[in-house]
Amino acid sequence: MPASYVAQGGTFKKIKTMHRYSTSQGWRKVKAAWIYTAGAWAKVFTSGATVAKGANCVLLLHGEDFTDDSWTPKTGITTAGSTTIEADCKFGEGSMRFAGTGSSVRVPYSNDFLFGTGDFTIDFWLKRNGSQANGGGPFTTGPAGLGYTKMFWSTNRLQVEVGSVGLAPVTATTVPDLTWTHVALVRSGTTLRLFLNGTVATFGSISAGVSAGATGFWLGSADIGGTAGLNGWIDEFRIQKGVAQWTAAFVPPLYPYGEEDVAPDPVSFRYVNWYITETATTLIAAAQASEFRMLLNGTPVATTPTVTQFGGFSGSSAEDFTKLATGILTDKWCDTGFNARGFANLIFDYGSPISFNGYQYATANDEVGRDPRDWLLQGSNDGINWTLLHAVSGYSSTSSRQTWNPPVAIPLE
Repeated sequence: MPASYVAQGGTFKKIKTMHRYSTSQGWRKVKAAWIYTAGAWAKVFTSGATVAKGANCVLLLHGEDFTDDSWTPKTGITTAGSTTIEADCKFGEGSMRFAGTGSSVRVPYSNDFLFGTGDFTIDFWLKRNGSQANGGGPFTTGPAGLGYTKMFWSTNRLQVEVGSVGLAPVTATTVPDLTWTHVALVRSGTTLRLFLNGTVATFGSISAGVSAGATGFWLGSADIGGTAGLNGWIDEFRIQKGVAQWTAAFVPPLYPYGEEDVAPDPVSFRYVNWYITETATTLIAAAQASEFRMLLNGTPVATTPTVTQFGGFSGSSAEDFTKLATGILTDKWCDTGFNARGFANLIFDYGSPISFNGYQYATANDEVGRDPRDWLLQGSNDGINWTLLHAVSGYSSTSSRQTWNPPVAIPLE
């Protein structure tokens, strides 16, 4: 069951978050509760869908506070400068907001950050706030030039140094502004890869061991002391030691990290309605996208739907609504009458009910301002009676063209 309820004033109130008390850590969130019955333990509550943080997780900052939720919680974490928790986040109730030079989070030294020649994975969600100062960046494990691990900006592109190895900056695109982007740095054997939204952005070879600075791990800065700061937000920052979680393209996590995989129960409908009401640039004439698909636990649903558009379509037949389900990113749906009409009412008919708990759309070849920003997602089994699944306002699409946006989860009820 996705939530727990408590009687209050003669009615039942949903509990969205439960807490336990730890004398050393203060109040901590409970991801699940269990009851012993009939000789076995059964789960009776989960506070929301999660992705397993992994057995080798040595640092996990959810962004709702500055507390480490790894298996070996680090204490003594401090902040400097204008470092705050803000409601703007990818998951949960908050993210870490960094305001540039002098702003940082410091995690004290730990042997857990001594990667040596072993595998490791560092991943997090990043949202930059405007143009970034070259050399500033998301994190470092020690002083510059001494064989540590650091990630920093180069013309709004991410560049990495690990030990004696420096990866070239991402040349294909800048990191999108004001858009949550999943970033993963992975060492697997002698190969180092940097992923953006699950796609390899750059890679290189590495043989040397990686050290950890005595001053600890610095988040929100590419140098110790917060002198090379990030202007933006970080959410769900995780380090896994001894594990190369991703070595090829992958779907970024749909949910925050927790003790285990807890996916929301899928819904099942024959028809899906994507009712678009606004684009990235308001009052622009057209709306467009290249693909739209449903997901089950992050995997695309295999069934190909028949697509129709109710309420009218204006544009070229070569760019009509059927192009949203071709599986081809180089064609597109482009409705040039969107602004005059005020909406685009797209219906996807799968022929019979399909199960899903997420979805995503891919951008078209041009015109960032035409990307869908506000919409309703609905499901139906008869095409007449509809169930609202998700209401979205202010979605930040990637500025990259002909590219899948990160998956969107169907919210838990």
